Amino acid sequence: MDVDLKALANVQDPFPLYRWLRDNEPVHWSSSLNGWGVTAFADVLEVFVQPLRFSSDRLLKIDARYASQRPAVKAVADVLAQWFVFRDPPDHDRVRARL
Repeated sequence: MDVDLKALANVQDPFPLYRWLRDNEPVHWSSSLNGWGVTAFADVLEVFVQPLRFSSDRLLKIDARYASQRPAVKAVADVLAQWFVFRDPPDHDRVRARL
């Protein structure tokens, strides 16, 4: 199984890889994403309710020295920074409180 989450085949149809990860490696370090992938439901819940241990904020914490100054890249980063999956408390608390 090619576990590169950015591989073209996995981008086009990620579900076989998700299934394989869930069954074989539910907590997976992705070197291509430089982050952890968590696929088992119980593990996802564990991460979800512990924001102090598991941060989601990968965009707002980027050092300005490393952030792209290209307008198109900055525009995408601005949109992604608002996505729920990249937010930590207090922005994330409203949804986490529902569990």
